[in-house]
This record gives sequence, structure tokens and C-alpha cells, in this order.
Amino acid sequence: MALPPQTLPNPTVNIQRSVYNADYSKGPIYLGACCTLALGVAMRQRHLSIFCAVLIGSVALTAPQARSEKCGELVKLSLPDVTLTSATNVAAGQFIPPGSSKALETPEFCRVVAVAKPTSDSAINFEVWIPTGTRWKHDFLGVGNGGYTGAIRYADLADALKRGFTAASTDTGHTGADLTFAAGHPEKIVDWGYRAIHIMTVSAKLILRAYSGAFPKYSFFMGCSTGGHQALSEVQRFPTDYDGVVAGDPGNDRVHLNVGFLWAFAATHDSHGNAILPTSKLPLINRAAVAACDSADGVKDGIISNPQACHFDPGARLICFAVFWSEARDGVTEIGAIELGMFGDFASEEAPAQRAEWNEPDP
Repeated sequence: MALPPQTLPNPTVNIQRSVYNADYSKGPIYLGACCTLALGVAMRQRHLSIFCAVLIGSVALTAPQARSEKCGELVKLSLPDVTLTSATNVAAGQFIPPGSSKALETPEFCRVVAVAKPTSDSAINFEVWIPTGTRWKHDFLGVGNGGYTGAIRYADLADALKRGFTAASTDTGHTGADLTFAAGHPEKIVDWGYRAIHIMTVSAKLILRAYSGAFPKYSFFMGCSTGGHQALSEVQRFPTDYDGVVAGDPGNDRVHLNVGFLWAFAATHDSHGNAILPTSKLPLINRAAVAACDSADGVKDGIISNPQACHFDPGARLICFAVFWSEARDGVTEIGAIELGMFGDFASEEAPAQRAEWNEPDP
């Protein structure tokens, strides 16, 4: 039944309101419904149908452009001690991270590149990746680092993006995989220790709000080793940063951990920092240790499952193989006093078989 004349909707007003309120990622569907209503109005049916068709096509063509412009506007955002160096909409497909030749498969996203300088000796690089349209599940994920490596974790960002998270990662204020960045730079130690993750987190949420109009519903952090220490540090120092964390294998007792690293290095290097044993010889000692301790757990399976019961001491029990074989054959002169677990059996009938087993190549 036709509506009374006084209750007929104004097609122009409906179309204008729909355009204003439209989710451009669903523009054609939403405006199509609007135009169906308008086409039900007798007045100017032909003209309105043409107008709607043109309008739908226009919105469908400009939706990616609109998202790109929205993303690009983020560089104007002002944040304390943070500069947004770029904000670009990245089309779905293969993304090649800086300095890499390996492409990552990603959905469409807004990529924000930024640098924070909370002190005169700080340069904390970080990136925020925001899923476009309805792909965002309204949650945020902070990505942790590993070891002393100063690098943004692009693969982890891509994985989080596919799962619908807005994600962020930082190089913690330095590049490289060792501690040379710390010598003479106490502020960089603080950046690596905890400040970089906190600044990345707070800034990422503000960037996300500027882009989407809302803070994330839930925020999570995930990391392993150093990432685990970062997770625990966030919980202890900045408990409001995240609603939940995954602290895998956390390096939380950092002072003692570093001393342990130093001891292991000093035990295997000379006073000049050169390795006592070349890497090529390490598998030989490994096989010797396995031969001596494999069966300590009651099962001989090529695995030392009970290291506490293993008392293999290469420094005290090993004999130089040159006594039995030439350096050319066994390459062990550098090892010095090396015993392969069966010192008393070298003269036995089993010795040749044992020596052959110890010198088998790694699987």
C-alpha cells in the first residue's frame, strides 16, 4: 500500500544522511539500500535511479583513496617526544620489510612509522600497523623483542595483522644484536630496558584513536626471552598499559643472566676474545658428551635427558686424539687433552668402533 502523501520520505535527505554516515568499506551496499528506498518514491524516479548508480560507483571507487587519505593525515598528529615520519596505506598483498628481500603476505593496512626521542641520546624507532575497515577486532597487540637485538619484528606484525590486531613493534632504541650500543650510553640502556616498550605502547594507542576514533577494547603484549622480560617489566612498571601479557621464557633476572653469559664467554675464549675451539670442532665434543651421558636416564636415544646426572668433563678427562690418529684425519690437536668418554677403553677391542661413532657426521 502506498504511503499517504504527507508521510513520503524525502529521498534527497535520506541519500545525504546515508552518505554522511556511511561506512565507506561497505559503501555500495549501504547506499544501495538507500537508493532502493528512493526508487520507491514516485517523484523523479528515473533521475534518482541514475543519481544513485553514479553515487554508488563513486563511493566504491574512492573507498581505498579515502582510507589512504585518512591514514596519511596521521603524520599531523602531535605526540610528546614522538615524530611520525610517515603514514601510508598499504594495499593487500606482499610487503617487503626494510632491509629484507623476503616478502610477507599482509591484508590492507595503515602503516605508521615513528621515532621517539625522550632524551638527547635516544632514538627509539617503532611502527604501528592498523587493519583497515572491519578487519580490526578492536584489540591491540604489543610485540616483544629477543636477546639484545635492536630490530622491528615485521613478521610478528604481519601475523598480528592477519589476526585482526592493531600491532606495534620497536627496535628499543638501537640497531644490532650485541651490547656495544650500551657502552657509554646509559640512556640507551634505559630505552632498551623498559622505556622504549612503554613509549611505543602509549603512542600506538593514541595513533589508533586518531585513526579509528577509539582506543582498543583490550590490549595485550606477547614476547619471549627479552620479550618475556619486557612483558614482566610492563606489568610491574606500567600496569595500565596492557590487560594481559604472554611472558615466554622471561630473562627477568637480568643481572645474574648477564653474568652467566659472561662466564660462558670467558670459559670458551682466550684473553683476546678469540674462541678457544673452532666451531667446526664443537660437534665432536657434543658427540662425546652424548656418548658419555646418553644412557644416564636409562634410555639410549641420542639425547641427554638428565643433564644433572652428566659429569662429562672434557678438560679433565680428554686425551689428544693425535696419540691415535693424525690431525689431518681427526682435526683435534687444538682440543688438547680430550677424552671422548671412554678413556679406559681406547686399548680395547671396542675402541675402533667407539672412535668411528664419535666421528660420525651430525644427522
